[in-house]
Amino acid sequence: MKIRRLLSYLLTSCLLVGGFAGCSPSSGEGESTVGGNTSVSTSTEKNTETDGRETTGEGTTEEGTQAPEPSAVAFTESQAAGRFPNLLAMTTESWTLTLGYSDRSIRIHEGQFGEMEIASGALFSSSVRGPDGASVSADSTVKWDSVSVTYGEDTVVITLSTPNEVEGITVEVTGDADEKGISWHTKVKNESSTHTVMNISYPTPAMKSDEINVFLPERSGRVIENAHEVGCSMALDYPGHLLSMPYFAFWGETSGIYLGVHDPDGSMKSFSAHVSGSRAGLTATFPAIGAGNAGNSFDVGGYMRWEAIEGNWYDATLLYADFVHNHAKWLPEKGRPETDEKFKEIAMWLVDYTHSTDLEAALMLRERMGYPIAVHAYSWHEIGFDTYYPHFLPAKSNTVDRFTQLREAGIYVMPYINGVSWGTLDGSQGYEVNYDNTGKDGVAVYPDGSPYIVPYANPLAVMCPYFTTWRDMMKQLVRDMEAQLPIDGVYYDQIAAVAPIPCSNPLHGHVTGGGSYWSDGYNDMILDIVSGRPKSSFYFSESTGETYVKSFDGLLSWMWNLNDQVPAFPMVYAGYVQMVGRNSDAVGTENAFRYHFGEAMLFGQQPGWCSASQFLSAPESRINFMKQVVDARMKYIDIFNYGKLMRPPVVETELAPVDGYRQVISGVWQSEDGGKTVLFVINVSEQAATATVNLYPEEYGVDCEAAMTVELEPMSVKVIELN
Repeated sequence: MKIRRLLSYLLTSCLLVGGFAGCSPSSGEGESTVGGNTSVSTSTEKNTETDGRETTGEGTTEEGTQAPEPSAVAFTESQAAGRFPNLLAMTTESWTLTLGYSDRSIRIHEGQFGEMEIASGALFSSSVRGPDGASVSADSTVKWDSVSVTYGEDTVVITLSTPNEVEGITVEVTGDADEKGISWHTKVKNESSTHTVMNISYPTPAMKSDEINVFLPERSGRVIENAHEVGCSMALDYPGHLLSMPYFAFWGETSGIYLGVHDPDGSMKSFSAHVSGSRAGLTATFPAIGAGNAGNSFDVGGYMRWEAIEGNWYDATLLYADFVHNHAKWLPEKGRPETDEKFKEIAMWLVDYTHSTDLEAALMLRERMGYPIAVHAYSWHEIGFDTYYPHFLPAKSNTVDRFTQLREAGIYVMPYINGVSWGTLDGSQGYEVNYDNTGKDGVAVYPDGSPYIVPYANPLAVMCPYFTTWRDMMKQLVRDMEAQLPIDGVYYDQIAAVAPIPCSNPLHGHVTGGGSYWSDGYNDMILDIVSGRPKSSFYFSESTGETYVKSFDGLLSWMWNLNDQVPAFPMVYAGYVQMVGRNSDAVGTENAFRYHFGEAMLFGQQPGWCSASQFLSAPESRINFMKQVVDARMKYIDIFNYGKLMRPPVVETELAPVDGYRQVISGVWQSEDGGKTVLFVINVSEQAATATVNLYPEEYGVDCEAAMTVELEPMSVKVIELN
């Protein structure tokens, strides 16, 4: 790897000082003609301003005005044999990238971001559909009638027109480069009266390296170490129940590349990532706005950011967090003042699937934990689960009594409803307003006009959020529940989980195809309902689709139950939304239960989300361990609610993993002002442990040892204030 990096550096150096024999170096200033295309080049080494005034030693002109900053990027032209004879190299101290092009096509030629070598591949791909329904490929390497590449200062503009003889279609890709990376913006202009653009990908690179580690934004975030040996593959839609955030990272031993879509609107997208051997790749696809309609011109949502990183997933997450905290339109005020404080202090969650929560077990847990707990209540309604939605009322006859008993014991109650699905067979039950006479008008539809139906035993139609009747029905349902039932909030299933659907029904009042209207529509619906709710009421939804953070007090993080997770989502969103529980009943062993209950606290989640009845027969050691975790969380609840998650320590211990689960886990949280920094170390094993906890004092801003030895009792939690 080091040899390849040295060769790449030498190649770039040769190009900068004049090129190899047979190459055409840049003229330095003005215009140069390469392969029949005009490329405008601006030198980065000038010592005078364009108007000829000399600069002083302080970087200002004689008149005292500030001289322009030197460009961070050097552009160098050269030529090569083959299909892509023109080469344009972009070089900084941190990264290099070369594009190869002709007057008919363009591709990524090569480059280097940290230890990731950029391999040859298409700059983008796109699909165009003709009037006969047939698809036409329009990636950057196919035959276009014309390709123009121009550049100046820190920007390169690539314009391609008429792909595969489809007239009227132009794609413009602009790369804004800086010292650390490059941001790609894409526009599509379609003047065709016969063809429609169905989708287009963001520019993403193929990569290769002898060592590849990968960050996937799946669930809370996952790291696949040594992916070059074990391989990995992922294909998911954003935002959805698994793909929480749209950024990735690939790195070797100490450096690599960050690849993230920075889209302040949160438009729908599809991602696929893979690593096989020394090769890696990422594809990010944007469903076209107006897909299905001829002449659909549009800007691709946001931009694709490539950035060289030193470090790993944590450093990549800092980059995405910076974008979100400064530009994302879905971000609420940190600390969520509109969320009642009592819901920020829930000690743990129970889940009741069958409307038969064992009151004895629930009351026992409430007493043992010593703090309020909450129940997520399913099946409280007369209709069956996943059947005749949205007709949740009336409730079962014992619902009011059961909810009242729980609340009197200090247990909050949040009943289930589904905020997305309409049961297509509800007309058979005699409902006056049903799918056949109303719902079918609001179902999301495919481009061919067929409805989007989930084929459960009782099929459910996915409703478009711009169908005003659906919004009105949801609002009235929640108001009626709040009036008739003793509850502390409402859970809206699927809203933050269902991947956006590029609905093609123009009668719904939104643009067809892609865009951000799906998230926008459901956010508008929930915010309208929120505006009339009781002040002390808690609303949450399924999964952790980030674009819904502003609408819900909490998101059900129930699928965060793998053994290779990292707290990327909490790094970005701690303090902005409550993260509720894990599917604790599904993890199997006692060891795995302790791991997830403890790690949930380290990730800033409200722990639990497990059935109450299992605790009547649970070993005492489980209850004692849970109590330690809850006590630690509640002692530092203000840090979890208003502080920030720091770089997690690296733990070394003699205890081997059990079923893939590490036995000693750790985390560091810090108050927002940095005044308090707390180390949490948890031993989930039934054995005592000695652990070396490797910290990052300089990053934390504290004066402590970088390596700390900690003695841990079996199944225990240790808390150390570092400052």
